[in-house]
Amino acid sequence: LRALACIGVFITHLAPRLGATGKAAWLANQGAAGVYLFFVLSGYLACCDRKLPTAGKKELLTYYKNVWCGFFRCIMG
Repeated sequence: LRALACIGVFITHLAPRLGATGKAAWLANQGAAGVYLFFVLSGYLACCDRKLPTAGKKELLTYYKNVWCGFFRCIMG
């Protein structure tokens, strides 16, 4: 998601230089939301416990499920 946020910001800054107009310009301007997404994700990930489980696939899936559920709880309020 952070990579997508970065790409959105990049496109937002690149579109005016390429002369985007109409719907292309509108779509490029929506990439500005990538700034907020990037900072929210960065802050959340910085606060997460970075210790990954090493026992097996099930534990790893549980870990990532908990990270994503916590992230969406933070976003939704």
